[in-house]
Amino acid sequence: MKNKNFLIGVKRATIGLLLALRTERNFTVYLIHILLTLPLNILLHFTVTQHLIWGITVAGVFSAECINTALEKICNFLTEDYNEKIRDIKDIAAGAVCCWGIAFYAAELIMIGLKLFA
Repeated sequence: MKNKNFLIGVKRATIGLLLALRTERNFTVYLIHILLTLPLNILLHFTVTQHLIWGITVAGVFSAECINTALEKICNFLTEDYNEKIRDIKDIAAGAVCCWGIAFYAAELIMIGLKLFA
């Protein structure tokens, strides 16, 4: 079922983000970390480039978390029984989130370090 127009697509995407926020603990954890780091970044007078790096890593974390959540829901819909192939699919998707999470925290720590110790 295709959305009839762009605004309906945006509405459905927003509903998806809110669903992820309500149902996925790690999504909420990342959101809290992001809400804590943004004021710090502003206080430290991050450059435009640093804010862009921060924003890209934030978007990456949320995107990966949403894709991971969608894959988990598809797998759970297909079967609730333990299946090694489904376990592998879920682990690989979680690995994508982990990669973006590492990038977010590494970028944040490096940029804070550069501001505090430069």
